[in-house]
Amino acid sequence: MCSLYVLLTVSCISSDQPILECNHAQKVAALADELNIPHFPSILHCYLHSQFHPADPRNPDDIPLDECPFYDSKIHVFNSACSTFFAPSDLSDIYGMCREYIHSCPMWRDGGPRLDCVFIVTDPQMPGMRGLDIARVLCFFSFKYLGTDYPCAVVHWFHHVGDGPDEATGMWIVHPGYRARNI
Repeated sequence: MCSLYVLLTVSCISSDQPILECNHAQKVAALADELNIPHFPSILHCYLHSQFHPADPRNPDDIPLDECPFYDSKIHVFNSACSTFFAPSDLSDIYGMCREYIHSCPMWRDGGPRLDCVFIVTDPQMPGMRGLDIARVLCFFSFKYLGTDYPCAVVHWFHHVGDGPDEATGMWIVHPGYRARNI
């Protein structure tokens, strides 16, 4: 991934989940300040362009902002999302079905922030970690644009070190991405 941050569509945010409210941003510019990502509004506009024009072959960085839909209205920020998935290697739950909560909280148990990391399938044709990337969730939010709800996540990418797992531990090594550009 060439971007330090990315805006992803999230299928696990549910508006019927109980939400512990914090003083989160309620507008795009305020969320940009809260996340300390000044170019967040531009990233959101490029994201909307990709939703309306999924077959556009251009690199999102090359699309002029005046071609992107503009959004600067209300947003809803969530502290967590719930993911339900099938894990055939873990039959301890009902037939391998599992549920995980992914947290992105500015304050966790009266301490610092809790920003969970997630696996993101980036190449379904590749086996195991070769088809996955790792990212830290900075924020879950949703907004409504032209009658459609968009549940999203802002993530910070991590990059694999090397082409395979570490020989000593058998685990993959990653480090945070440091090339800043768009979400």
